[in-house]
Amino acid sequence: MCTIKRNCLVIVICLAAALMAVGCAPSEADGVSETGRTNYKLMKGVTESTVYAVESGDENVRIHLLRVNKGAKASFKVSTAKYYKKKSTKKSRKRAYKKWAKKNWGYADVKKQAKNYQSSKDKAGQVIVASNGDYYTHQYNGATEGNLIMEGNKVRITNRKPFFAVLKNGDWEIRGPGAKTKDVKECVGGYLYLVHGGKLAVNKKARNVISPRHPCQAIGITKKKDVVIANIDGREPTSIGTSWYNLAKVMKQQGCTESIMLDGGGSASFMTKRSKGGLKVRNTPMDGALRAVTSAILVVKDKKARGGKIKGKAVVSMKNKKTGLKKKAGKYVYKINGRAKKTGFVNVNGKTYLFNKKGIGITKKIKIGSARYSFKKGKLKGRVVIGYCGASKGGKNLLFAYNYKKKKLDIGKNPFVKKNNGMMKNWSNQTNVPWSVEKYRIKSVAIGKGVKNIGDRFLCVTTKPFNSNLKGVKTSLRKLKLPGSLKTIGSSCIYNHYHLRKVTIPKSVRTIRSKAFYYNNRTRFTFKSGNPPKISKQAFTANKKAKRKTVFSVRGSYSWKKLMNKRSFRKRIGFSGKVKYRW
Repeated sequence: MCTIKRNCLVIVICLAAALMAVGCAPSEADGVSETGRTNYKLMKGVTESTVYAVESGDENVRIHLLRVNKGAKASFKVSTAKYYKKKSTKKSRKRAYKKWAKKNWGYADVKKQAKNYQSSKDKAGQVIVASNGDYYTHQYNGATEGNLIMEGNKVRITNRKPFFAVLKNGDWEIRGPGAKTKDVKECVGGYLYLVHGGKLAVNKKARNVISPRHPCQAIGITKKKDVVIANIDGREPTSIGTSWYNLAKVMKQQGCTESIMLDGGGSASFMTKRSKGGLKVRNTPMDGALRAVTSAILVVKDKKARGGKIKGKAVVSMKNKKTGLKKKAGKYVYKINGRAKKTGFVNVNGKTYLFNKKGIGITKKIKIGSARYSFKKGKLKGRVVIGYCGASKGGKNLLFAYNYKKKKLDIGKNPFVKKNNGMMKNWSNQTNVPWSVEKYRIKSVAIGKGVKNIGDRFLCVTTKPFNSNLKGVKTSLRKLKLPGSLKTIGSSCIYNHYHLRKVTIPKSVRTIRSKAFYYNNRTRFTFKSGNPPKISKQAFTANKKAKRKTVFSVRGSYSWKKLMNKRSFRKRIGFSGKVKYRW
């Protein structure tokens, strides 16, 4: 009898676990939900949209969409850095293509490539959109990884990647690896399929698919033969970016039956020409400026762009959840699927709101780090963005607040989370931090009480930018306030900050990991504890070219004297400055 009961209990538990697994598995219904948008008509049949959306983890995402309807008097052109030249003609470009070699590849941002196209003699019309294209390799001077055809000239043909093709009859298609190219006039390759045959094509277990979020770029074709280009901002406080899986869902939400992923990260570029002015950058480039890339996709408004029978919708909504922000009786009310939002922070249309259990906006002050931030009827006052940077359960146990006006970053515990371990996330890459785009501008950082660690690569700035667009850029960090609860300072966390003068290491710090304060030559480090913490390799390595050296101000204890008198220890941690003892 006991055996039967035990077996029944096991079956019930297994069924419950299976149901929970089904409920927790990523579905097409969740993930990305539109909360607001602004549309811009670039010409008849070509519409640009700036969309604000919320991911399942309440992270804010900003999406730039372009929809080119079938029948629009616009054409797609593929470009490279050196293909289109001033006063060049189709014949001269064909001659140059026959002698195409390694030197013909190269790098230029999409703005430069659009300008080069406009300077050619036999252009089809005016460029109204410029977007980056395929991935590329540095080993061959920037050669694309996938197919590249311009004006029928087959510059590069491979059988490894899918590609977006403009056919000689004017149709648009996305074709698979190894597909025919005889009837192709223009084409650019993509990294992988996002949507194929009307279904999501990404492997959920693949690298970068679900968890990490990045700036992303994709192109797709709908059932009605409309072309959709999506650019998603990332690595900044107002838009954390998205995963490959959610990018695929965005393209499917837009009605794409076929879609491929283009080059993303710092290469993601999106420029449009609206009613007034010329081409302008609409996304937020990760490098702080447009990155020089190999290939670009140009949308050209035909010289005789009039009328035409337009098929398909100009705008397709992404409201897969019934999310709503309404103002009732002077208060903001926020609901998801008709139910009130739980107490906490929600980013709506790029702005932060604070709600109670009933989904009603709260008027109060919240302390994050060393500063208090005011909410009025739920809406955060000032140009400030609040997000999550914690290590566990989606990171909601730890908050960050970035003030754009003061250029100040505050880190503190979330007052609405009961179990608060105060642990910050360790980032695997310096570009994955939410404030990656702003890290050059941040002037002060204040970490509040209760925070136990500074995450790896928290504020890491490499000396060599990806390309020459940011030569000579220096960081602005001048103040760093550490709490008495701090135990660990992560690796490469405060890396290469020229203007940082003083850092006080609290008594509570037990571990300083490798390259924690790498290339901070002008900094004076004051250690409060009489017992030295465990310091890893190159934690205080200085730039040899800099004249000023690092200074250690320590307690005049036996432990510190014994340690600092060892040459092997100094060499291991990279310290070559002065030591001042306090008695």
